[in-house]
Amino acid sequence: MWKNLAPTTPTLKWFGLVSILLIIVEPWVAALWPAVGIGAAGSGLIGLGTYGEFLPYFRHSFGRRVLLALAIVIVTVITMIYSIAVFMLLKR
Repeated sequence: MWKNLAPTTPTLKWFGLVSILLIIVEPWVAALWPAVGIGAAGSGLIGLGTYGEFLPYFRHSFGRRVLLALAIVIVTVITMIYSIAVFMLLKR
């Protein structure tokens, strides 16, 4: 199963890594420069969704596509919680 969740090309691997990096860095940038930080978060989430679309595991059935959509929603909620936590930390 893990083989199906691995990226098929080096480009896709880097695309996924950059997307994750954008999601992690987003709240710290948004605290200093809100427009760029929100853009970074949006780019990271869209990139992560695109990364998931090209993984072989999610191509086989409709149920797996729904699982991918659910995973994207969960990552979005976790990103929002992470952003709120960083903003609370920086307000102190």
